[in-house]
Amino acid sequence: MNIPDKIIVGRATSKEILYQTLKGIVPVDIFTRRVKGDYSSPLYSSYRKFVKENSNHIWNTELVRRKIVDGEKLTSILSLPTVNPIIIEFFEKFCILERWILQVDRYMEGRNNENIFKKT
Repeated sequence: MNIPDKIIVGRATSKEILYQTLKGIVPVDIFTRRVKGDYSSPLYSSYRKFVKENSNHIWNTELVRRKIVDGEKLTSILSLPTVNPIIIEFFEKFCILERWILQVDRYMEGRNNENIFKKT
């Protein structure tokens, strides 16, 4: 939202004028939230908590070990101060793919332990 330049007086910005004008009508969160996007603030706070607790585990993932995903880039993306919804979506897909690889590995390990050529 922007207001016309001719309405702005002095050093006030569009955001300040809109904030003062719409106070009580529009929730304060609209003007004070750091990240604009489709995701709610609880999602961002849980994402930040996850990053803080699990960023060191990136190096233990199969995707990084197998050099499918660059661990350096992942850790640098996780260290960014603000998060883009696209990054959250990427990490959701990353986790899904990691789980899939682990399941395939377990399945293949079980298949290798079976002696399928055993004569009865």
